[in-house]
Amino acid sequence: MGAEALLARLHEIRTGGEESVRPAAEAMASVGERAIKKKLGLMSHPRGTKTPSQPGMPPALVTVQLRRSVHQTKSFRSGDHEWTTHAAPTIVYARIQELGGITGRGHHTHLPPRPYVAPAAAESADKARKAAIR
Repeated sequence: MGAEALLARLHEIRTGGEESVRPAAEAMASVGERAIKKKLGLMSHPRGTKTPSQPGMPPALVTVQLRRSVHQTKSFRSGDHEWTTHAAPTIVYARIQELGGITGRGHHTHLPPRPYVAPAAAESADKARKAAIR
C-alpha cells in the first residue's frame, strides 16, 4: 500500500465512526482464538493415562472439550470509536489449567500451571496487529 492510499484509509477509519474499527478488533480476536486452539492441540493422551504435558507447558488433549470451548465473543462497544472482543475458553476448568491450583476430590491435589492462553497471546501479538491493519 502506497503512502497516499494509507493516508486515505486512515482518514476513512478516523471519519468512519465507530463501526470502522470493529473489523480490526474482530480480526485480532480471531487470530487469538486460532492461536489458543493451536496451543491446546500440541499434545494428547488417552483418558485415564498420565498426562505427557509438563508443568509450564499447555495441557495435553484428552477429550477436546477445553479446545472446543474456546470462542471469540461478540464484539461490543467499549468507548468512542473503540470496540472490544475476546477469544477465550469458557469451560469451568479452563482457568485452573492456565494458572494451576488446588483441585480434586477433597481438594488434596495440586495442579501445576499449564499456561496456554497467555503464551498464545504473546506469540500471536504480531500476527494480530497485522490482521488489525489489514
